[in-house]
Amino acid sequence: RVQTGDGILIGPAWVIGAGAEWSGIGFLPSRVGAARVTDGFQQSAGVGLRLGDNHLGVSAMRRTRGDDVQTGAMVSLIAFY
Repeated sequence: RVQTGDGILIGPAWVIGAGAEWSGIGFLPSRVGAARVTDGFQQSAGVGLRLGDNHLGVSAMRRTRGDDVQTGAMVSLIAFY
């Protein structure tokens, strides 16, 4: 992602990263990610729960940019009926 122009600044101007998911236990996937962002780094991790067509996920991230440390969390639910 690259920010162009003088628009509203939301997050870092650029991000390059990678992530992986391990599904050794089929219904309980775990995820990790890392990224290089403008002036810093970002790490993330999460777990999921798959119950048929329904998926529940919980994740957290930590980003360092210069002297600033930012954290975040997310809960997601995907349900198909």
